[in-house]
Amino acid sequence: MSAADAFADVLGCPLCHGPLPQVEDGSLSCAACGTRYPVTDGLADLVPPEPGQAETPNIRIMESRLLARVYERAWRPVLTRLLTGMSHDAERAWSLDWLDPAPDATVLDLACGPGNTTRTIAAAVPAGRVLGIDFSTAMLREALADVRAARATVGYVRGDAHRLPLQPGSVDAANCAGAFYLFSDPPRVLAGIAAALGPGGHFTLMASQQPRVDGAAMAALARPLGLRVYAHGEMERLLVDAGFDILDRQLAGFMLLLATRRR
Repeated sequence: MSAADAFADVLGCPLCHGPLPQVEDGSLSCAACGTRYPVTDGLADLVPPEPGQAETPNIRIMESRLLARVYERAWRPVLTRLLTGMSHDAERAWSLDWLDPAPDATVLDLACGPGNTTRTIAAAVPAGRVLGIDFSTAMLREALADVRAARATVGYVRGDAHRLPLQPGSVDAANCAGAFYLFSDPPRVLAGIAAALGPGGHFTLMASQQPRVDGAAMAALARPLGLRVYAHGEMERLLVDAGFDILDRQLAGFMLLLATRRR
């Protein structure tokens, strides 16, 4: 079953959030505004013609097929260890503990890459569904090629975090680990996640944070590369402004792990 079928009650037009029924040619057509989105080899492309996320060198790197192949086995575990001092398994375990999804929950894994965390969440919701959304087609093709069985329904679509292709209140919990450094408009991303979550839904994330020594200089150096390094307390303020309560805060090296609940 395709993501378009399994998540028909979840997926929404990124422009108006209307439902996206499938039409005769296999594409998805918004029932509200009529915008059509292609489905190619089972992958729905729900990035609108003018995406909210501007492409940067780092986003283009994520389209590398080679990186997509080694991302789960090598790139992500090594990068996590270097930046946080903790293992990727420990990071995922922390997120899953705070997500605390019901066995039949519908969970969003935003910036899912090749599905490494998506499948971890799926194991915790045997009667539920997990939807992975990423901007990179190469990463999503790698995720779709994975043949490991999961008791939960798992689906993947291409989407822009700044214009989430979801209907309001359609997911029970959400995770976004290690991608906020790429987002050009974090308040807009957080507003979209808040809209997709029902009241009381949990949201976990990992974001960059400036070190106490030379933090401002590091942020200035990262900015031309399309990377964002958040100041102390900045991400917490953004979350509160977007309608989230902070449940847990863990500083790990250069990264900050935050567990929140939608008010």
